[in-house]
Amino acid sequence: MRTVYYLSIILPVLALAVSGWRGDWTWSLLSVIALIVILLPAVITKDFNQTYHKKVAVLFPIPFVAYLVLSFIDSAVSIEHFDVYSYAVQTFAAMVCGMLLMISINAGSSEIKISKRWILLFSIAFACMFAIVCMFVIYVQMSADGWLVSNDDFANGVDNTESNRHLMLPAFLTTFLSLIYGYILRCIFKRIPKTEISLYYGVD
Repeated sequence: MRTVYYLSIILPVLALAVSGWRGDWTWSLLSVIALIVILLPAVITKDFNQTYHKKVAVLFPIPFVAYLVLSFIDSAVSIEHFDVYSYAVQTFAAMVCGMLLMISINAGSSEIKISKRWILLFSIAFACMFAIVCMFVIYVQMSADGWLVSNDDFANGVDNTESNRHLMLPAFLTTFLSLIYGYILRCIFKRIPKTEISLYYGVD
């Protein structure tokens, strides 16, 4: 568990560095959020040996490993439709972050008690909200790179298919994949007693 905990801190830092180098600003933003989320138990309890339940904490490093591997392969051989795979992984990362954030709020408060079903629902909502934020980030990035993105740019019949694809891809993928990932998380939640999931645990 200690290895998973350290990986959960190191991998978002690596993802932040790689995404900054590649210009994947949505991943940069998510990496910062992920670092905050994974360190919340330590900040709230003032004990850096505190983390989440091992069955949910072990999910945290997976999407960041996947992103780093995808980025390495893409740099070497140029993966076709890299953005599709990247956003698919990003959706899972956002859901895990949303799940852990709600668990942390639940564990850190004696007045708020949230059921596993609501934790799962929040993780889906968090991923969808992050996808909307991604659209704005991508819009700004595309505008800065010289893409035609506003309605006025297409007034003369210029094809906007490619621009729309880039802008809508995160929301489109998240809409469907969040349901699939949600089912997977639900299956994992069933194996964790309600009284255990919303507690902090020492790093062993």
